[in-house]
Amino acid sequence: MGDAGNLGGFWMRTSYSEENTHERSNLVWPVVFCYRQYIELALKDMIAVHGKQVVPEILPNWKDHQLPTLWRSYKELVKSKICCKFSPVTDVF
Repeated sequence: MGDAGNLGGFWMRTSYSEENTHERSNLVWPVVFCYRQYIELALKDMIAVHGKQVVPEILPNWKDHQLPTLWRSYKELVKSKICCKFSPVTDVF
């Protein structure tokens, strides 16, 4: 069945919610959850990848799921200066 079966179920659920308007909120919450999950993972990834390159170093917190905490860490990351771990290139040739 694969994707066609899932897609068929989605369309059946959508047409059902058109007929029963009180059921529409049941379609919204899974979408909201997925967006929130994506935002959380994207912030954690950016902090993990770039947090080591700033002074002071910003470490990712993989133990909680608090978006305000992640957002504060990300704002610190954006405001920080990236430290250069390599010596400046003075002569290319």
